[in-house]
Amino acid sequence: MPDLRVNEPVDGMIVRLGAQRYVLPLASVVETVRPERDQIRPLSDAAGMIELRGRYLPVCRIADLLGIDTGAMRPAEESVIIIVETNHAGLFGLMADTIENRCDVLLRPLEENLHPVRGLAGVTVLDGDAIALILDIEAMVADARARHPDTGMAA
Repeated sequence: MPDLRVNEPVDGMIVRLGAQRYVLPLASVVETVRPERDQIRPLSDAAGMIELRGRYLPVCRIADLLGIDTGAMRPAEESVIIIVETNHAGLFGLMADTIENRCDVLLRPLEENLHPVRGLAGVTVLDGDAIALILDIEAMVADARARHPDTGMAA
């Protein structure tokens, strides 16, 4: 994934986690999948594997990686899996509630008002003056692999 640069446009995908919207940079997205009922094998409460064309890929909920309580957990078949490719970990599935649309946004640093937060690359303003956090895919996948070494996710 290319480095995200402050105040430069980011081609993104707006994903919803509960009532909140986040921007996932499209540069790392390979495909999106609406899983079938038995396509995901749970390995723990927060991690699993998805069978995709005869290959198993690790999957984690984005909300779990960010420590966000989105209320009742949606069943996997009512969620969407975004398959991303990272520089250090290869293919990985990130689960969100829904995908809203594609957007071009301007990355603003979090450090102006907050301490750096692992898993977040910055912030942007969406249409209607709504604020959305931009996700750092490399950091989220690295954290998932570090948190779940016993599930086969470790690189």
